Amino acid sequence: MTTQDTQEKELILKGLYRDRDELSSKLTEVEKLIKKIKSNSFSLTQTPVIEDTNNAELLTAPQPEIFPYKAEMKFQILAIIDMIGFACKLKDIQDKYKELTGSLYSVRESLRTLNKHNAIKLLRPKTSDRGLYWVKTEWLNADGNLMDKYKFYGFDQLYKPDTIEFI
Repeated sequence: MTTQDTQEKELILKGLYRDRDELSSKLTEVEKLIKKIKSNSFSLTQTPVIEDTNNAELLTAPQPEIFPYKAEMKFQILAIIDMIGFACKLKDIQDKYKELTGSLYSVRESLRTLNKHNAIKLLRPKTSDRGLYWVKTEWLNADGNLMDKYKFYGFDQLYKPDTIEFI
């Protein structure tokens, strides 16, 4: 294999990685839109919101995060949890990981490691010894409860703050 062949392959791979990242960000936007429609927080007559500040800047939605394909597994998992955007089960994280990477590698041990280092927490009912949902530690408020913007639809009907704990 010549140096030119290697360089050509690298260029092709860079282009494919770029295309994959762009498609991933578009998919994330579509998933967020689906979530808004399902939660009835989407309106066809929405107009941009302008906040009254000294600069009177137009508020825009943050750019969707691009999945870090070449990062360590821990950082990939944190990115996936951010992409999902609310308390999620292991299966949700595993499915999203498979969708983005094509790998069947189990994310369970990496989740446990992140939990051990307090990057994420496991939500569980106080009467249970089994956790149900993974949340990022930064999603918890000062009282130790999950912030409203990170709750999935129907969360408050299923769980009350005094009946759950984050371990």
